[in-house]
Order: sequence, then structure tokens, then C-alpha cells
Amino acid sequence: MDRKRKLTEEIKADLESGETLVAATNADFRGEGGALVGFIFSGLASNLTSKMDDSPVDETTHLPHGPVVVAVTDRRVLFYKQDLDWKSNPPEFVIAVAPEGLTGAGKGKNPLTDTMHIDFADGTKLELSLENLNHASDVVKGIHKLLKS
Repeated sequence: MDRKRKLTEEIKADLESGETLVAATNADFRGEGGALVGFIFSGLASNLTSKMDDSPVDETTHLPHGPVVVAVTDRRVLFYKQDLDWKSNPPEFVIAVAPEGLTGAGKGKNPLTDTMHIDFADGTKLELSLENLNHASDVVKGIHKLLKS
């Protein structure tokens, strides 16, 4: 099974009834760049940290340092932690962000230093380094479509 199809199957388990996966991509969060939205700290932070294992976690974003997966559905954007050995271990759900928590997203054009950014309603930005052969353009388009609906 190719990586995109495998990732799609793994994420489907976390979708709500009637929710449709639009796109997903692998990325790498190194703890640099902006911070996740402030509302994560009000009510969601305890849920986030309870879902994390003992791997290093950014104190601001609560995302793990290292591989992550970003998925966009027709309702929200989902963030996952991902083991280096993705063939053996599915991504682990961390948090979902509703459209009202987002203002946009974009992607760089240089394949060697490519990044994706997600902009949040509180003015913060999350910067992610992208892996080769990623599907970030589809995720960015999905976020823009989500914001228009």
C-alpha cells in the first residue's frame, strides 16, 4: 500500500460521523517559528498532554519535536505525532482545530527548503518543514476551502 493511501486509512479512524478527509501530509516540527493558537491553552492543553507520550514536546505548541502529520477535513484541521518508523506505527492524534481558529495557510516553492505555514486567528503561525513527495499543496488548498465554507 502506498504511503498516501496508508495515511488516509489511518486517519479515517479519527474522523467524526459524516466527516470527509480532504488531504494529509507528513511534515517535521522542530519547535521553530510561530506558536499554536492561544485557545489551545484554555481547556485543550490538558487533553493534549494526556495524549502525548514521554517524547520531547514543545512547551508552546504541545506538538512533539520531529515528525508530524497535518490533515484537513471538510470540518477541521487535525494534527498528529508520527513515529520515525511510520510503516509500523500509525500517526497518533494530538488535536483538532476548527475553522474559526484559522485564518489561512501557505507553502513554499523550494523543494529543498520547503515549509508549510498555518496561520491562526490569534495572529500566531505554525511553521513546518516538509518532507519530499509531500501533499502539502492539497492540505493548503483544503484549508483555504474550509475557510470559505
